[in-house]
Amino acid sequence: MFHNKFSRFLAIFITVVSLCAFGCKTQPEEGIISDQNIQVGEQVDKTQPEEVFISDLYGKWTSSYGEVFEISKDYFKNYGTWGSGYEGDSIKIIPNENDYTSGTIFLKYTVSANPDWTYSNTAPDVGKWYAVSYKKNLTKNSVSLSGALKSGGKTSTETLEEAKEEFTVENGYFDKYSECTKSE
Repeated sequence: MFHNKFSRFLAIFITVVSLCAFGCKTQPEEGIISDQNIQVGEQVDKTQPEEVFISDLYGKWTSSYGEVFEISKDYFKNYGTWGSGYEGDSIKIIPNENDYTSGTIFLKYTVSANPDWTYSNTAPDVGKWYAVSYKKNLTKNSVSLSGALKSGGKTSTETLEEAKEEFTVENGYFDKYSECTKSE
């Protein structure tokens, strides 16, 4: 009789342990990202270089209200249904620490806004640094983009290091993001 009770108890115990091992959620392991755009526990292949994740940003991104961002390894362009916009080269994409799905794109203006809001390659900010924040949604193949802008803030900096220090969320930039989908 003792043997039968022990056997049933052992069978139930093994079943419960098996269900927990295969069905219970645990804390994410190292290499698993957990943020608002990726499900907790979704594995990200960290064996691939950072450049693979960054290259996912390359292409033409369009928002629902006609704003277009073209991003490549060497060039950045923003325009819309209103016409021309700003452009830049010397692209530096810097992901947030331990999170390749968000970060900042730094560019050196080749075309920027004049005081009258027309765009030209002779505008005051041309040749200076600017920043665009990104948040990539890997599960929906979309990205949220926000150019650095704040009331009374800078529109550019002389150096990349100054741009990294100035254009941050903590300094009040990047309040409004455009939700974009890849169109090319």
